[in-house]
Amino acid sequence: MRILIGLFVFIHAVFSQRIYTSLKEALKHKEAVTHLDLSGQQLKKVPKEVFEFPHLQWLNLSNNALEELPEQIERLSALRYLDLSQNKLQTLPSKIGQLKQLDTLILHNNALEALPASFAELNIRYLDVSDNELAQHHKILFQLKHLTHLDLRKNGILHLYTPNSGISCKNLRYLDLSFNLLTSFQLALSSDNVLDTLLLSHNRIIVLGKGIATLKRLRYLDLSHNRLRALSDVLMHLKNLKYLNVSDNFIEVLSPALRQLKQLKQLFLRDNRLQGGIEVLCSLDSLEVLDVAYNYLKQIPSCITTLKSLRYLDLSNNELTEVPSEIGALKALEVLHLERNQLKALPESIGELERLKVLNLNFNEIHRLPDTLVQLQQLERLYLRGNPLDFKHFSEIRKELLTTMVEW
Repeated sequence: MRILIGLFVFIHAVFSQRIYTSLKEALKHKEAVTHLDLSGQQLKKVPKEVFEFPHLQWLNLSNNALEELPEQIERLSALRYLDLSQNKLQTLPSKIGQLKQLDTLILHNNALEALPASFAELNIRYLDVSDNELAQHHKILFQLKHLTHLDLRKNGILHLYTPNSGISCKNLRYLDLSFNLLTSFQLALSSDNVLDTLLLSHNRIIVLGKGIATLKRLRYLDLSHNRLRALSDVLMHLKNLKYLNVSDNFIEVLSPALRQLKQLKQLFLRDNRLQGGIEVLCSLDSLEVLDVAYNYLKQIPSCITTLKSLRYLDLSNNELTEVPSEIGALKALEVLHLERNQLKALPESIGELERLKVLNLNFNEIHRLPDTLVQLQQLERLYLRGNPLDFKHFSEIRKELLTTMVEW
């Protein structure tokens, strides 16, 4: 959140200044130019005139065909923002380390294979090097002492290489390593780290290393689209976690360690291999969103109905034959997905879900809906396709649901 606020403030500052998009026009006001946008102009080289603006703070050279960045970049000593994304850069000049005022550097979608040693001298806080070729040469990034945001997506990383002397970026709050080739996560930050968000989706992770236990302040963790077969007990150390996504893995059993995640608000377990054992989730009192769709669950434990904060519940595409009779206890529930199961009926207590707005019952075996359905005054959408409904009885209920859009 702090990163977003900071970015908003910075963007506001940018647009409160005049942004020159014509180099010819900008050269008429050299001393006044602070913002220059030369993006999308099919440049193959950086025009030498760019280095004639002594007060330039913001420079956008993205979406060109640049193959190199001249050493003269050091002359832009006031530069705070530099966007070089979507070019053809394979390396950076050693003089880039002289840009001591640089706060934001965007290098997305280039062909960088390595970075100069002087890169570690930068004071940048926001760095995007996604979609490059830094699989072997990303160690230097963890020496950036002021870094708060690091995007390393799509770099073909098999192993994380970190400095022998330890990781210097103790201010790092956001780390994106998704869409790489990691088979494990072994990065160990210092005990006083402030990492808030860790994105590891679309890798090949089989196990989580013990290093993740050091992330005491972590609130957002995405491990979706990996190869996990179980959730490691190290998760119990992430007491501040609010969002956990482990969808699209091979998880068969849930670890009792999940019970320790008392602050968890959103949990995504869809598209795994769960057949049962989800009782451990009943201890997650703060849970607001629970998604266990596309598993092999045959029943839902009644204790799930004790999750009083639950607003969104997705149980679709399982093998359920019944819904807990206490379902009506979920007073905060707004969205309930039960489609593509083997339900033949619903409990009468479903009419007690006074805040329910969406109810999806598509493709079940329901013949008769409970009469209490008419009590759902907040219901906006009701999906009933693929059920052998008693048409006469359904028609009577339909008359009472005047403001509800019904698909059947």
